[in-house]
Amino acid sequence: MSLSKLIVIVLIAGALGFAIYGFMMGNPGTDKANIEKTLKIISHIKSQAVRYYDETGSEPVRLSVLIAKKYLSEQEALDAWGTEIDFKSPSTPEAGGIKSTVCVILSAGPDTNLGTKDDIKYSFDLTTAVAE
Repeated sequence: MSLSKLIVIVLIAGALGFAIYGFMMGNPGTDKANIEKTLKIISHIKSQAVRYYDETGSEPVRLSVLIAKKYLSEQEALDAWGTEIDFKSPSTPEAGGIKSTVCVILSAGPDTNLGTKDDIKYSFDLTTAVAE
């Protein structure tokens, strides 16, 4: 085998190794873009929840209510990683029946698991928020 062929093989193997490493470790640039996209999705969900509240006088208990009433599509209830967004209003059982109009929208973030440090959380008050 000639030296030039050996150099080409080493370069290809190195590039392949680097590509595999990058794939396994994730791409920080992609995560940043997905976080920005998810923040836009969350903003849209907030806007539709406020619109629902303004039009009906009641809070949307879950995202399924907004989907059933055609305020959101099922696709609009997914974050940039394809994970379903979690929505909690004061009337959800998890809220413990607290008298409040504060809602919480949660994305599981890049690791796609809720309850971890990379979750994206947004809270807002239905009575003071403005639909965009």
